[in-house]
Amino acid sequence: MSDKCVLLFSGGTDSFCSAALLAELFSEIHLVTYHERATATSNIPGDNVKKLRQKFPQVKFLHFFISTDRLIKNLSYESYFKNIFKFGFYNLSTPGISSLSWHLRTIMYCRENQISHVYDGMTKELVHLPGHHPQIRMLFFNLYKEFGIRFSSPVIDWDVPPDQHYVDRLIVDRH
Repeated sequence: MSDKCVLLFSGGTDSFCSAALLAELFSEIHLVTYHERATATSNIPGDNVKKLRQKFPQVKFLHFFISTDRLIKNLSYESYFKNIFKFGFYNLSTPGISSLSWHLRTIMYCRENQISHVYDGMTKELVHLPGHHPQIRMLFFNLYKEFGIRFSSPVIDWDVPPDQHYVDRLIVDRH
């Protein structure tokens, strides 16, 4: 069993399953839930953290809430007009900026806490969201690699259950 890792944790099914799989590999898992102004009223995944702690008492689950508001503001507006002139309207949309802010903040968190393994609960079926798209994920993979951090998702290749509807994947019940 390895020392510790970070899991980007929404508390939904995919990140919850990822946490359970990682509990077999790591003795300490830092569950990081990001929030920003746009998600301030989202449910808090505390119940699923309790379930993980009960199911895997040998693993230390540390749960942190981290705001990315300042980072999103910087990414969105710092060089807005310069980027419009340089790239036209091929700039990241809000979901892309949110995803980028989470990964940048995770790199900072890993460096602050000497952690070299990062995971998320991303799956392959929502490719219209930037963080799920294979090319964007490869960019994130390479970004982490530049900082000596291994990035992956234990559930990326899982198939969607046949009885699950597309709209079910859009709803995150963090409890």
